[in-house]
Amino acid sequence: MNGTSPNADTQELHTAFDVQLARAMAGEAVHNHTGLDSETFRALARIAGAHPTIPPALIEAAHTAFEGQLNGSNEDNGLPSFMRGKRSESPR
Repeated sequence: MNGTSPNADTQELHTAFDVQLARAMAGEAVHNHTGLDSETFRALARIAGAHPTIPPALIEAAHTAFEGQLNGSNEDNGLPSFMRGKRSESPR
């Protein structure tokens, strides 16, 4: 055992999200090599682009995207609609 919490990766992602959200809300560029997925990165970049008048819906969308990263639901977003939800199925 290495002494790290089983939730260390999740905690690191939460920290990365909080840091990048703060950067975005300050109108600063969002870094893309933080462990955050492309959906979350794009949502944060939209916030930075909207600075200084950031609609609350953009902040909510960033939180939703981050939750999608954590629960795995963002993994299908880049696929055509007929392929979504198929990753867990066995090949025939």
